[in-house]
Amino acid sequence: MPLILAKTLKRLTSDLCGATGSPQEEADRVAELLVGANLAGHDSHGVARLGLYMTRVGEGRLVPGAGISVLSEDEGTVSISGNWGYGQMAATQTMAYAIDKARSRSVVVAGLRETNHLGRLSDYVLMAADAGRVGLMFTNAGGFSKLVAPYGGATRRMSTNPLAIAFPSASKPHVCMDMSTACVSEGKVAHWKAAGTSAPPDTILDPEGKATTDPSTFYEGGAILSLGGPYGHKGFVLNFAIEILAGVLTGAGYLREEVDRFSNGSLMILIDPAAFGPAGALQLGIQDLVDYLKASPEDESGNGILVPGEREAAMAEQRSVEGIDIPPETWSMLVELCSKSGVSVEPE
Repeated sequence: MPLILAKTLKRLTSDLCGATGSPQEEADRVAELLVGANLAGHDSHGVARLGLYMTRVGEGRLVPGAGISVLSEDEGTVSISGNWGYGQMAATQTMAYAIDKARSRSVVVAGLRETNHLGRLSDYVLMAADAGRVGLMFTNAGGFSKLVAPYGGATRRMSTNPLAIAFPSASKPHVCMDMSTACVSEGKVAHWKAAGTSAPPDTILDPEGKATTDPSTFYEGGAILSLGGPYGHKGFVLNFAIEILAGVLTGAGYLREEVDRFSNGSLMILIDPAAFGPAGALQLGIQDLVDYLKASPEDESGNGILVPGEREAAMAEQRSVEGIDIPPETWSMLVELCSKSGVSVEPE
């Protein structure tokens, strides 16, 4: 795999978005978040997504520079349309709107609909944590991306439906969890396929509903298992609940037979810790909890105890210096996109 510097990937991504109609602010934000996913070690949500994005731009399903629109609002809630623009920009603007609203409210709830792929949810709940709020986010696919077998089923019926929660901590990185309610995200399966590696056991089914470690069979009609694999009843229930919160409640759309357009419907919740205790109490409690957990004797793996957010921060620091491993298939796709758009791939 070629090692590419983050600044090179950001420049390529920003230039590609700009060449297809995005204003500079939007192009830079999409680039920041996609490459940020690569830096954090979540390559499935990084620049590998650009091929799909450019296809959707060409089809008119992704509208560069769309901006958001407020559909309805009261003191503690807001419903927002992304107007089918870049998900990264719509989610950023929606969270920023909710943060501003939360300056005078202990709890704010925002719904986002009619938008494209958001990328990593952690990017948005961390905005809330930076503003001193607990941030929660639940996301579905508007009923379109049927990738996951329901618990006890053998065929695709559900989406991967992720959730993320971030807590404002005394020092960065903030404690932040970001997870799919499937065994893995579809992007992870795509990354394994592109890298020519096997999927872990108990993560995917082949088209006949049999367990497999060959990621290519997923794209031949296979399915991803719910979180927990063969013991995935709890992952299934959590996935189901998120489908209701992010899809039914927000009006973004939900699982059914006839759905012809992808949309990352989302529900965001911001909570002011000061509503429940004195200033700094949450941060002190979090640090006390972290210290207690890390005092546990380590298991035989020797990997240590990492709280949510630490692994990504360490990986980002490493990759910022060494560069990012980009699978040959992904790099070839980027070079082809740049060639078609007149964007130079030469490093700075």
